Amino acid sequence: MRSKAGFDTVVCVGLFLAAALVRLLFLTGTTDRDLPFSIFYYGDSRIYREFALTLIRGGVFDQGVPIHPPAFAYVLSWIIGWVGERPFAMRAYLAIGSATVIPMTYLLGRALWSRAVGVTAALLATFSFGLCVVSVSANAETLYIPLLVAQALLCILLGGAVSSNRTVKAVSLAIASGAVLGLGALTRTEHLGLAVVLPVALAIGWPFVPRRRIVLASAAIAGVALCVILPWTIRNHTALTRFNAANPGLAEPLPTWVPVTASGPIVFALANNPRADGTFQPDTIVAKLGQGQLDLRDPEQADLYLHGYRRGWEFLTGNRQAAATLLTRKLALASDAHALGFGLSNWPAGLTGTRRAVDLFVPDRRILKPVFWILLAVGAWVLRPVWRRAGILWLISLQVIAVSLATFGYARFFVQFLPFVFLFQAAALDALTSKLRSAVARQSVAWVGAALAVALTVELAVANTRPLNFEASGSVNPETGKIAQDAVVNLTPASNNR
Repeated sequence: MRSKAGFDTVVCVGLFLAAALVRLLFLTGTTDRDLPFSIFYYGDSRIYREFALTLIRGGVFDQGVPIHPPAFAYVLSWIIGWVGERPFAMRAYLAIGSATVIPMTYLLGRALWSRAVGVTAALLATFSFGLCVVSVSANAETLYIPLLVAQALLCILLGGAVSSNRTVKAVSLAIASGAVLGLGALTRTEHLGLAVVLPVALAIGWPFVPRRRIVLASAAIAGVALCVILPWTIRNHTALTRFNAANPGLAEPLPTWVPVTASGPIVFALANNPRADGTFQPDTIVAKLGQGQLDLRDPEQADLYLHGYRRGWEFLTGNRQAAATLLTRKLALASDAHALGFGLSNWPAGLTGTRRAVDLFVPDRRILKPVFWILLAVGAWVLRPVWRRAGILWLISLQVIAVSLATFGYARFFVQFLPFVFLFQAAALDALTSKLRSAVARQSVAWVGAALAVALTVELAVANTRPLNFEASGSVNPETGKIAQDAVVNLTPASNNR
């Protein structure tokens, strides 16, 4: 048993180091390496940087109203405190931290299926263009994806401990799960929904475990998560109470008890209205929001803040055909994440494409999409015997899909569960390879995979001697005359790359 654990430790360390190297090379392989944002994913980089700097200076962000979750901003403030306002160093630390996703992906595969599946999935995740982009971007997903994968891994380990009645281990894992649940919620508010998903996953995956054990484990997870979130909830109560007192002219006082953020109603209303098209367009309802002017003293914006859920729901239920079209479009847009390929060149899709507002780059070529879905379907079929035990993977994926339907068709949302998808695809590749009758043929497949990994690494190394540059076009900011970074931007590799 110790030798097996020792072997897994060596594999995890090796995978982490390889992933960290790939991400650092990815960062230094483009001309944006000294900028505080990635050319492939601008997103909320500016907002989180301002949030972090405000924390360092002891100021108040978002007028004290909890609009953006705080965890990533605090992480960013700590990194800036260590390295100063040096964008490359800041993004390098984020890249190294995000590399933890890779060994955790291996451990998930190891726990559910086999080492071969775990290693294959980990290598797919290592060179995934989408995961590399997120890793080197100063956005919440950089922190959130490792937390999401950790949540799934801890759930599976906890299920095993509860089923074998190992009390001490189960308690430790429940505490760790609760801490990750709380930190995940402070990073992305919708993560709170996993407080319901985790008990369901435990009940599905281990149906013969006495329900009392699952209830106790779930209660422990929720209790620890509450302790993690509570200080920020109290801070929100104090800040919102102060805001109401400072603005007695509000049509309605703002609710003061907010667990993490209160932006949900605004986002839901912006995402679900007659002018919505599935992408982020803040001016579809209130023009000032499109200009980045969030001011809850404005009656229109305050109404969205307080009653956005009702307004969005009225549109969805009152215009069912339009709502069905909108929801379908959101899924289609988000699924463009499945067209993303591997390495710095985004092979085989290429680097010509579009970066939608507050979203990451997606290629114009969708050549990988059908292959992606076929492998996923094959993997799901092959792994039928462990679907119950792997319930946490597809339940988390379903929650992410639900969030996309409720908000926007962000490709970055579907990138969140790519490590889980890679596990199923790795199982499909493993099963298809095992069907080959010749041992030489099976070894040849392994060699082809290794050669591809080497080629992608060489590509990254070469790019560091001549970083890639891009030509960008899109909406122009009338104030600066420059391309609006948080709007739609079309990217094409510059001719001088060749």
